[in-house]
Amino acid sequence: MTSFDREHLAHSLYRLLIGSSGQDKYHLLTSLKSIGWLRLTTSDVNSVLYGFQKLFGHGDQNLPLWHALTPFLPSIHTRANQVPQELPPTLYAGPTLRAWQREAFVAWREAGHRGIVEAVTGTGKTAVGIFATAYAVSRGLRTLIIVPGRDLLDQWYDKLVKELPSLKIGRFGDVWKDSLRQHHVVVSTVQSAYRRSMLPSGLQGLLIADEVHRYGADEYAKALDNAFKERLGLTATYEREDNGVERHLTPYFSPQAYSEVVGSEVVASCGYARGLADGILAHFRVGFVGVSLTSVEQRTYEEFDAQVKRTRASLIYEYNCPKEPFGEFMKVVRQR
Repeated sequence: MTSFDREHLAHSLYRLLIGSSGQDKYHLLTSLKSIGWLRLTTSDVNSVLYGFQKLFGHGDQNLPLWHALTPFLPSIHTRANQVPQELPPTLYAGPTLRAWQREAFVAWREAGHRGIVEAVTGTGKTAVGIFATAYAVSRGLRTLIIVPGRDLLDQWYDKLVKELPSLKIGRFGDVWKDSLRQHHVVVSTVQSAYRRSMLPSGLQGLLIADEVHRYGADEYAKALDNAFKERLGLTATYEREDNGVERHLTPYFSPQAYSEVVGSEVVASCGYARGLADGILAHFRVGFVGVSLTSVEQRTYEEFDAQVKRTRASLIYEYNCPKEPFGEFMKVVRQR
């Protein structure tokens, strides 16, 4: 793993152990895989647990049970109750934030109002964005929310109108041409936002990028306007198969001053393990059912399988594509 990967993994491990202490390396590996760390081994997990001694501690069992050293994350844990819930109900009339949402908001605020919140679908990452919007407006900022399509534009607009009742909420894209000059908040499709400057001169603003992983593309990245000094990205899966994260998203969303704990632009996360532990997500089981192939289907499968193997070998040995890991192999193939 690279140094950046180790810091990001330490961040994910810390979040898991804050939510559920006393886990061994095998349980942690399972939880990490459920939130997207698919190619890790227990050796990878151990190397980070033992390497970040200020973040993690363990008991004296033969198989160590790990816990987070909470004193080293005061901005997340001990200040979580300082979320400004005193915002007047006419400004913020949304639901009370869940524990992970409060932690995410505080983490983003303590990172200088910059960063990305990664949370699996169904855990309520939109609520973090709406609360951050109310908080920004209460300090005199305007907020632009960019989304990848018309459906999300309408969904965000409806929730904002309901939960921020005293604010002027606008839309930009398709038939809508509302401006932040006349509105506290504007929701825009990225296709419309990247073609122009959305923050009027003389105003300060917060930019919220929903489905932020999509804006690593060269064209869409133009919507990440440097005029917005406060920045929040929201996503369920913060990864791409190209270099768009490193090229566009990391430079834009990274806190201006990295903290020892955060170490990356992902300032907070809520994976399946946390969602299940907090009772947000329903428990589930996955079952695999084997089926028999007919002789024709089996022959067709074997022919295609052999063709795929020959093609992959050619890409590796004739065109110098990396053999492992498979994700890196696919990234290089797509680039070429």
